[in-house]
Amino acid sequence: MIKYRDILFKNYLTFGLLFLVIFFIGNLSFYEFQTYIFNVKTWIRDSYILNYFDYGFIKRGLIGTVLGIRVSDVSIVRPDFLISDRLTIYINFLSVILISIIVVLYIFLMKKIFQSERKLLVLLAISPFAFLNFGYDAGRYDQIGIIYFLLVCIFIDKKNILFFLALLSPFFLLIQETNLFLISPFIFFYIYFFEKQKFLNLYLLFTNIIVLLFLFLFGDAEYTKDTYIWPFHAYFDASKTFFEKNLFWWQQLFNFKTTIIYRHFFAIFIFLILNFYFIDKFKNYPHIKKFIISVLFCFSPILILAIDHSRYVSNYIFILSIFLITIASKEKYFSKIKIPNYYYLVFFIGPFGVSYSLPYLTILKKLLLSFT
Repeated sequence: MIKYRDILFKNYLTFGLLFLVIFFIGNLSFYEFQTYIFNVKTWIRDSYILNYFDYGFIKRGLIGTVLGIRVSDVSIVRPDFLISDRLTIYINFLSVILISIIVVLYIFLMKKIFQSERKLLVLLAISPFAFLNFGYDAGRYDQIGIIYFLLVCIFIDKKNILFFLALLSPFFLLIQETNLFLISPFIFFYIYFFEKQKFLNLYLLFTNIIVLLFLFLFGDAEYTKDTYIWPFHAYFDASKTFFEKNLFWWQQLFNFKTTIIYRHFFAIFIFLILNFYFIDKFKNYPHIKKFIISVLFCFSPILILAIDHSRYVSNYIFILSIFLITIASKEKYFSKIKIPNYYYLVFFIGPFGVSYSLPYLTILKKLLLSFT
């Protein structure tokens, strides 16, 4: 504990600078932050209202339940418009706390690994893959998953702590069901390829299946006139099947008159480039190569089942990068890293090209149309 405290004390300036950079670059590009006031987006903030008290055993209801947030905490002016100054302040404050924890843990991780790999973490910290998560999407449950992975990477050589974190991983499905494609495969295949604990892998497999069955059987919301809120309708409407909900969003996506469809294709293109780069980088290390291919295969379905591609690609690349850097440092696979120029280009363009922040494709389209 003293060691970590010393690391934080000696790097308080780094902590402050990282937080300010994340705040200004990650937030001020969006209309909510033009007044220089931190304010989590309404549809992200309102997701914390989901809880087991008002809606039954609903998916994503764990955090709202633990925090004790109820529908009665907001004023429902109309079904698609919620007002609550108290809830707004609470979630904004919670988001700042989550971002601060991430920055602190990131500093711990940077001090833990070799100097040669540290420059990759610095590159990752100042890339859009971090900004999109900590800025534009501040307040999402994704940050809780990132904190989890940072803890795994920091304590990866502490067998007892790693064992406990692995036991905990299936229950992240109760926070966000999309963790089936992110947290679950990362932990499962790391234990399988590097720790080789068969009983732990069996536990992870069966526990994930059991939690998923509970969500599948009981995860739809139980609405009443007092608890029905329109923004949740497309996600939790029990009258629609799983495929109908997905088809609804894909129909909105295929609008070739705008750049939205091209931005999503661009996100998938970035996803493929970086995966092939990592596979090639570790081609001489079979365990790492198999690990990357395995998590890539398990993660890919979310790009079909969910259309929020820039967000999910950002999460995946950020987590895969810190995982690979940590594994490489732990196993001493290499002492020097030579980063190719195109890697810098992909990292700095990254998901900024497919989100509302610096939408390069939209800018290019407007420039071209201005000359026609």
